[in-house]
Amino acid sequence: IETLTAVRYDTTEDVEAALKAGTLDMAMGIGPLTAKQVQVLKFQNSDKFDVRHSDVIQHSLMVFNGNKAPMDDISTRRAVIHAIDKASFLEEEFAGLEQPITQLLPQSAPYCNVDLSPKWGFDLEKAKLLNCPDGSLSTIRAAEGGSSDLSSGAIAGIVIAAVAGVALIAMVARMIQGERQGKPLFSPAKSEMN
Repeated sequence: IETLTAVRYDTTEDVEAALKAGTLDMAMGIGPLTAKQVQVLKFQNSDKFDVRHSDVIQHSLMVFNGNKAPMDDISTRRAVIHAIDKASFLEEEFAGLEQPITQLLPQSAPYCNVDLSPKWGFDLEKAKLLNCPDGSLSTIRAAEGGSSDLSSGAIAGIVIAAVAGVALIAMVARMIQGERQGKPLFSPAKSEMN
């Protein structure tokens, strides 16, 4: 390589169009294209483009403040975790390029390739059980029929927390996408690179 020119595009659509027109040789890193655009180039334009992925180097996480109610109760945290369908969210927002995680650090990080348990996957029935006063399925079924054994306020709280969690994840995903597109929320003065 004798000359390398870095070019900034305003949108991911501009990057995709330049790649397809042949005026851009390469888009690299996180952000020049959306996950869905990457998948289209990879699977529908494989005769023209070679799409490669690196190992995971960091995770995006949602963290609960376990010192304040209602998240100070481990059963509430577990219920919220089980009430969020992470796989569907990742498929919709990241076109299947990302995977749900079960630990803080990526398995590709040194000394982190361990299988941790228990797994905290999406399981709405388990979320309901964890919120149940006596922990029995019969209490949940009775509550669904109108019994007061299960607090409808607590269920509403879990649902609201789950929706808020998904909204938070969506907001963070959009912030990350903005960063990837060169539109960071917080940034120092930008300089042009040529």
